Amino acid sequence: MLLYFIGWMTGGVSLLTLAAVSIDRLLALTLHLRYNTIVTVPRVFLIILGFWIFAITLNVARFWMSKKWYFIAIAFFVLPFLVITISTLKIFQISRKHQSQINDQHVAVSHLQSNTVNVLKCRKSAVTVLYIYGLFVVAYLPWFSLTTAAFFIGHPRGLKIASNFARTAVFINSFLNPVVYCWRNREIRRAVKNILRRGRH
Repeated sequence: MLLYFIGWMTGGVSLLTLAAVSIDRLLALTLHLRYNTIVTVPRVFLIILGFWIFAITLNVARFWMSKKWYFIAIAFFVLPFLVITISTLKIFQISRKHQSQINDQHVAVSHLQSNTVNVLKCRKSAVTVLYIYGLFVVAYLPWFSLTTAAFFIGHPRGLKIASNFARTAVFINSFLNPVVYCWRNREIRRAVKNILRRGRH
């Protein structure tokens, strides 16, 4: 029971964090110079703390909500899924817009280098988000389908076994997300290296 509770809690936090990261990447592309003044470390810390409080509260509430909790669990998956999907589509729209500006023969030469840098950053962010989005769908869609099925047919032995594999996929997804970001983002790689160097001293 404790492992089940921890699994739901950590999986929920991972899902919310994934949605927050997708919004963060969109804000980085749209806010430009204002990004560092709006997205600050204290605000990020409060958001993450809020995720943990919300996930713990939701998992504790399931002991009193019975089957109604399944509707909340499904909504808990659908809403972040929509946020991630919309953010990903927006990022690709911005990437296409910047690309069309670069291809426009009437763009001023003085702005060309700036736009080229922007489109390269935008394209890289879009591809990174696409990787994360693909991992998210592959990992969470089976879990979502099995959770929905459990509401209608209960928990037969076959469904329990399949659910265990689906939860394992969710945990693997939580592990792979930081790996992908470190692989695709130089700033994150540099920050991780700095933390590891400090730990050695």
